[in-house]
Amino acid sequence: MYVSDALMQVVDITTFIKNCKGLKSLVLHNLTLQGVQEDFEDCEKAIMGNKALKDVKLEDVKPALDSIDITKLVAVSEQVTACA
Repeated sequence: MYVSDALMQVVDITTFIKNCKGLKSLVLHNLTLQGVQEDFEDCEKAIMGNKALKDVKLEDVKPALDSIDITKLVAVSEQVTACA
């Protein structure tokens, strides 16, 4: 799945990852993600929990609030891709 040039709720992406068991690739490009820190942590868990997911790329993705840290989300996405 490729998503680009949008403002999105991170919970929507998390829900998609959890419900789409056959998802093999996820590319998020030029996105601003809204949510609280816990929402981003839930997304990390969803990525790690989706066993079909082999390729995750976050390209120019940023949180809507500067107070949100997405360092771990980026690391998890890189880890999934590296292990594929």
